[in-house]
Amino acid sequence: MKIVMFKTAKPRVFQYKPRYYNPEKEALEERKKARELRTSDSGQRLKEEMTRKWHRKAKSKSNKTALAYAIVLVLLLLLIFGR
Repeated sequence: MKIVMFKTAKPRVFQYKPRYYNPEKEALEERKKARELRTSDSGQRLKEEMTRKWHRKAKSKSNKTALAYAIVLVLLLLLIFGR
């Protein structure tokens, strides 16, 4: 006979056995997942396109602003040193 002071418990095993299988439902779920993937891909493309357009507009706006500041600076220099 073995005397054990601390006995470790064995891990419990969960064995799930489905009662029924519905192939139509599983096929429907697979089609839904495929549709979501296609939608997310097109959504990602739309997001990238919008980001690209926004950056283009921002770049154009910053160029115009820099040009306006340069013109104002030149006019101020002409006003100050033109006398």
